[in-house]
Amino acid sequence: MKFWNLLVILLTTVMVFAVACGDDDDNNNADGGDGDTDGDTDGDTDGDTDGDTDGDTDGDGDSDGGTDGGADESTSCSDALELQLGAGEAEAISGKLQSDNDDDFFKIAISEGDVWLSLRTDFYNDKTDGQLDPVIELYNEDGSTLIATADDDIPWVGTDPVLTYHVVAAGNYCARILGWSNWAGQSSQTPVTDYSYAIMAGLLDMNADIATQDTEDNSSLDKAQALTFATNTETETDFSSIYGKMAADDTVDYFKFTQKDNHIATLMDVRPSGIGGPGVQGHGSSLELGTIELIRVSDNAVLSRIKVTPETNSISTPLAGGEEVAFKFTAGASYSAGDNDFYTAQVANLKIYNPSEAENNNGGVADGGVTDGGSTGGTNDTFADAESMPFNEGNAFIMGHINPTAEEDWFSFVAPSATMTLNCGAASNGSGLESFSVYVYKADGSSVVESATETATGVALEKFTTTVGDTYYIKMSAAGQSSEVLGDYYICGLYDAS
Repeated sequence: MKFWNLLVILLTTVMVFAVACGDDDDNNNADGGDGDTDGDTDGDTDGDTDGDTDGDTDGDGDSDGGTDGGADESTSCSDALELQLGAGEAEAISGKLQSDNDDDFFKIAISEGDVWLSLRTDFYNDKTDGQLDPVIELYNEDGSTLIATADDDIPWVGTDPVLTYHVVAAGNYCARILGWSNWAGQSSQTPVTDYSYAIMAGLLDMNADIATQDTEDNSSLDKAQALTFATNTETETDFSSIYGKMAADDTVDYFKFTQKDNHIATLMDVRPSGIGGPGVQGHGSSLELGTIELIRVSDNAVLSRIKVTPETNSISTPLAGGEEVAFKFTAGASYSAGDNDFYTAQVANLKIYNPSEAENNNGGVADGGVTDGGSTGGTNDTFADAESMPFNEGNAFIMGHINPTAEEDWFSFVAPSATMTLNCGAASNGSGLESFSVYVYKADGSSVVESATETATGVALEKFTTTVGDTYYIKMSAAGQSSEVLGDYYICGLYDAS
């Protein structure tokens, strides 16, 4: 999911399972039943069982469970701590790494095949400076073969990785927890001062409202499988998680839904295939997806489309209420059957999205909101008519439409800081706009500060220099429109990068 959306939505799976308690060497589980939340049974809140308040059990005054930093009890898959899977609500097992280069290991026994295993970390508090940014790796029982790798989508913005893996056959597995800098081989932007984490693991309940498991035959639009959703009552966002499989005779899947009347956009994010590795995610699938499309059911029109790559794995589409649509998943052109051809995707239908440009609010939208209806002009098509981008806490967001043969879009902003970042996406988010380009001008409208044409990952004008209080202008344009994709939209976020 591209992070220039108005909402950074964590499309984490709702897990309905349980994990038996069992701590890593330097920590405790969520509640030991003594009425506090430190995970012990002595009635104080320091996290140990010795009745004092220094937080340790060995007399050295630290809280790591060892001496002078603590002995690490789980150093490999051979001495990994056991996570037992059961039924009921998920329970978190707490842990703590010793340093940037430390890792912890957990063993998992799966007693049946054709099930969906989910591993994730869960922090008790929101992300703060100095907090560990963990990564999860899944191995075979002895740790000799890497199976899958999961990190959060945006390093050092979100922290909780979620790994979802289709288990083909019963067996034993080993999970490794390590820090992002250790995994990626890069220095942390902020030094880690809190190495604690909590891990949850379990088998996903395919009968949960949020879960839609691929059932055959759904290989054509008229046989599309209905998505089921769970609703976040605070944001009124509808979420669905798709769990699909493909085979040599099953290379296309359709999943349909009707957008609620008060919703205005849909987002879809698919987890990367492959096993991953240092700095690279992969959720263990042997399947290479080709394209993902959002199809209008009434006429089979393609509203948005992406070609799935490691850099492009999400669709963000404005979509008006009442539209019946379907996501179409297609295997890659060179697809050949592998030993575990699965995919997982998360869908979010939103009531809030990037604010529309003014001409859209004046009726210049059609096709469920993905096009401007072939408009030959709007209210912000020239430098002189640039639309102001209002800031909220140093950030501004916009969603617009362009008819490449008839218009450009212009916006203005007053720089709130000396360093700004502008990120935009069109085709990288599924739009049919071709060679979408962005230019930032000084107040004279001719001196270019920064410019770029969209790549597979979007448009990123990173940390360009501005003068606080001066007015700047942004021009959006496109060289053409796909003949196969209706969407002519783009979305952008402008950020204070100081």
